[in-house]
Amino acid sequence: MKMIKKICAILTIAIVTTLFIQTSIVYADQEGVQEKVLNALKNVAGIDVDKYAVEVKSYSASPVPGREESYRGEEDIYLTLKSKESQIGVTAGYLNNRLITMSLYIEAGSYSDVRYIDKLSDDPLVATKQALYRLKAFTGNSVILDMQSMIEPAKSIEDIVNKTVGNIRCKVFRDTSMSFVGDESCPVSGVYFMYSINGAESPKSIGVHFENGVFAGFHDGWDLYAVGSETVQVSRDQAIAMARDQAVAAAESVSLEFPSDRAVVAELHLEIRENFMLYPFWFVELPLVYPADLSIYGWQLGVWADTGKIAYSHPVGGYGVMSDINSPSNSSTTPSDNIPSLQGTRLFIIAGVVATISIIGLIAIIRKKR
Repeated sequence: MKMIKKICAILTIAIVTTLFIQTSIVYADQEGVQEKVLNALKNVAGIDVDKYAVEVKSYSASPVPGREESYRGEEDIYLTLKSKESQIGVTAGYLNNRLITMSLYIEAGSYSDVRYIDKLSDDPLVATKQALYRLKAFTGNSVILDMQSMIEPAKSIEDIVNKTVGNIRCKVFRDTSMSFVGDESCPVSGVYFMYSINGAESPKSIGVHFENGVFAGFHDGWDLYAVGSETVQVSRDQAIAMARDQAVAAAESVSLEFPSDRAVVAELHLEIRENFMLYPFWFVELPLVYPADLSIYGWQLGVWADTGKIAYSHPVGGYGVMSDINSPSNSSTTPSDNIPSLQGTRLFIIAGVVATISIIGLIAIIRKKR
């Protein structure tokens, strides 16, 4: 549930900011994209694509109806590779003549049935080293050399967790789905090398993806983004204080409690604000007790760390994120009449339910395709 809340908060920024993104669109066409994906399957994933019958299930180079304003010129393709032993689903994203993401799914059979010409290791550390070497040859991206120098000396995957060299930080993700609850050795689901300042996570990254310990794709968003500012004018403590001030103002005459036995979440990220430009951004979730409605347990604040401008500020409860539908994305740093009143949050709870169901539905569709 916490992950869904964070996704909601991040999507709030992403959906709004992508409306303003403009880029010079260079299309490859379906055959060009298909050829690039097949080359990646062969040269990066090591799959013997010649042993499979390839079918294009879908291809799109146009916006989804109703989302025309946020379309950036991306081309999306969904392929299936069929053999007697297995069937592989492959989804890929292509933008401005570059393959930016590729994901593999087993639709029939198992990973052990896949036909390889040069299979990546089942050890995630070794597989990541091999994948970086292949990605460097496939993409020609020279920044991968710095990532290789970070990971090469490592003896175990734990050696690279949160390792930072210069402005590159390595983040290791693990599968914490329900099937692995209580398992301290959750399999690695991804190793990302991201541009970072002050430990901030960033979409300017290159990542290797795994499923059940097996290579399942990659993404390369390094050259898509530029950094607009690295200046952090708002400190962690200041961001937390802002969240507290906003919550108190929204509570009006009701006294709030801020329990010390629940951790405050305050994370620095680099987020898109304009034209693929990244800026430092604080995400804060402040635990609280609102006596008038115990289903509300926190306050979320998003604030641009370089300017102090608040992007969103709203309560959060057991029914999901309750968005502030009145607050503009560039509101001031002081509490104002635009802050949602906690005494009127029933409406926001309903909105939170709708948002959560929409995201769960989207995840279900993706899982069904897999």
